[in-house]
Amino acid sequence: MVRYFDRVARIQELCAGKRVLDVGCCNHGNLTKWDAGQFLHAEIAKTAADLHGLDNDTAAIKKLIERGYKVHEGNAEKLDSTTLGHFDVVVAGEIIEHLSNPGLFLDGAYSLLKADGFLVATVPNAWSFTRLKQLYKGLDDVEWTHSQHTAWYSKATISALFKRHGFEPVELGFCDLYQSSRWLKTFRDKLRLGWAMKPEFSESVFIAGKKSKALAQTR
Repeated sequence: MVRYFDRVARIQELCAGKRVLDVGCCNHGNLTKWDAGQFLHAEIAKTAADLHGLDNDTAAIKKLIERGYKVHEGNAEKLDSTTLGHFDVVVAGEIIEHLSNPGLFLDGAYSLLKADGFLVATVPNAWSFTRLKQLYKGLDDVEWTHSQHTAWYSKATISALFKRHGFEPVELGFCDLYQSSRWLKTFRDKLRLGWAMKPEFSESVFIAGKKSKALAQTR
């Protein structure tokens, strides 16, 4: 059965009452979704018992601190050098695809998590409807791929990455199903492209992995 998640709501649930580290919390300096209730770090703060953020965007960090959040400057690939203690949950919302070495990030997250901790992540889905549509139109992916992305992930590859670095996937599926802002286009898409409305063609893959001693020993 294919699972579909409400991205923000499910992350809030997994972080409820927990000590949480949100890596890449500044959303690449884009705070425009704040007032719409879609800025992930602010939404996590509503349920987490103790929330810390980590990012490398100095200007955006300053803005979040001014709003009362505990955000620290740091490198996602050097988490083991932080002095923030241990966490119940590490969140990585749309950040892994930006990294030069995602394995270093996962190893760092593993070292910061408590024995029964979780790493929760979303990554852009390589097989999303919008990406397949662009390729079908003959548009080179250089034209529509984010300039900072270094890799594409699928449900299979992100799961393999988690396992390789000591995390047992316990929740795996999709989130952010594409919907046009134009109701007529949405209606026509459903009639002509019903397959594109399936969860498998959502914009992102959702994964939550539990820290596993058994998997860590096989790395």
